[in-house]
Amino acid sequence: MVTTRSIASAAATTALIALAGFAVAAPSHPLECAQSSAFDRHFVMSASAGGTAEVTIARLALQNAVDASVREFAQRMIDDHSKANHELGQLAAREGDPISTRIDPKHAMALHRLSRLSGRDFDRAYMRAMVKDHSEVAAAFHRASGMLADPSLRDWTTQTLPTVEDHLRMARQIARKIGA
Repeated sequence: MVTTRSIASAAATTALIALAGFAVAAPSHPLECAQSSAFDRHFVMSASAGGTAEVTIARLALQNAVDASVREFAQRMIDDHSKANHELGQLAAREGDPISTRIDPKHAMALHRLSRLSGRDFDRAYMRAMVKDHSEVAAAFHRASGMLADPSLRDWTTQTLPTVEDHLRMARQIARKIGA
């Protein structure tokens, strides 16, 4: 039976998904499970927007970075995120869900800020941004891997998470090396 409390709980879950990205508690009521497909779609849109941003920002890094390890990292971001974006696009297409090919406002601001820097200042700012971004993405993927309704999407997230964690490890090492 649907009660006012269960509807309010489902609405709160939807609001948390929209406002806090992936920071949502696991469903505790059957009505909340109906929100899982909305969560899946939100995850796909957020992950695809983030992946698009990673590639775009990494291309800027190839142009502006002076440290060889930063440039190598940027190329790895282009390669890995392009592959992940393609895989995610294929999964979403099977479900008829859209993906984002645009950069979200948060990443657009980072891109703008980075585009005004050059040399070592760029390198340090880019690597700080990569540590922060990959920390957030790793946490989001970890949470989502236990909450996604679509088994194929859940498998993709679980298989992609080690790559994200590897990116985070690399970003931290390079950031320390260049004094970011």
